[in-house]
Amino acid sequence: MSVHSFSAKRAADPVQEAKVQLAAAHRLAVLHELEEGIDNHFTVTVPGSDDRYLILPFGLHWSEAKASDMIVFDESGATLEGEGVCELSAQCIHAPIHRVTGARVVLHTHQTWAVALNMLQNNRLLPANQTAAFFHGHIAYDDSYAGTADTLEEGERLAKLMGDKHVMFMKNHGVLVVGETMAQAYRRLYMLERVCRAQVLAMSSGRPLSALPDAVIAQVQAPAPQDRHSRRERERLFRENQTLHKQIRAGGQEPEAGLGDLVLTCTGALSRNRTVGQRLGQGRSLAEACAGLHPEGVKTTLAACALAELSGVEMPIARAMKAVLYEAKPVRETVDELMSRSLKRE
Repeated sequence: MSVHSFSAKRAADPVQEAKVQLAAAHRLAVLHELEEGIDNHFTVTVPGSDDRYLILPFGLHWSEAKASDMIVFDESGATLEGEGVCELSAQCIHAPIHRVTGARVVLHTHQTWAVALNMLQNNRLLPANQTAAFFHGHIAYDDSYAGTADTLEEGERLAKLMGDKHVMFMKNHGVLVVGETMAQAYRRLYMLERVCRAQVLAMSSGRPLSALPDAVIAQVQAPAPQDRHSRRERERLFRENQTLHKQIRAGGQEPEAGLGDLVLTCTGALSRNRTVGQRLGQGRSLAEACAGLHPEGVKTTLAACALAELSGVEMPIARAMKAVLYEAKPVRETVDELMSRSLKRE
């Protein structure tokens, strides 16, 4: 059986791809319970740049992150592209770490099991199982938490402490993971939470933990010459399959428009798409319905119908919306036709 990459089907624009991957990472973090709603931060260096960074602007819930939401900021905290503001601690922690360590991806969370371990007086991660062994020797420990990160100097201190490690334990605070790609960094973050959970659960038994000897750890960390899947390929496949799992749970939606958007459109009074639908139902023209708004659904309806036609996929609701939006078909007539359709497996 061969494994194919679905990301290869995307446009070749590296900046857009970085935005899509960043949005997907935020949504995966919600799925994996690694987030705190609108807090914590994921950042990516803008492809082709060394001093500009992509981030989800503060105030948006991670479950609704979209590629189009991402803004570009610099170390001064200024928003260079997009709408929104970079949160202060994200600026002060992430920008210096990107600059000093050269990391392309920086992920910082207060995820439950990692924080639980970092609340202990002895917060060291033990190589007591195979997965934990991969982290041995690659974790920097910051044992001097002194409050929220409000200055760039604090970020520089953390960056120097991190050095060439790819994980930082921030005692009484959280964890920070870096990587060259989003696939690499997110896999590290996900696996880290699992090994922290395993250690805390094992410690709760009150019995001694059995750490692996150094020789075994070295063998685990060394790539096997006959391994048919490189570490980089494993990281890529992990991220793509986790993203696919997220899409399946969200009804097959891409990170650009997920289940949260669908629920909001159906129920939320603040939804732009829902507002346009209500106005059209009241008999207004498309221009009048869209006045003062920027509803994504209006333009994406055309794209969805075009893709459906190319792929031979039947999308009756999307086609009906296209008829209402662009062919001036009456809303009532359209609804009646949809509701009277013969039932199918769809």
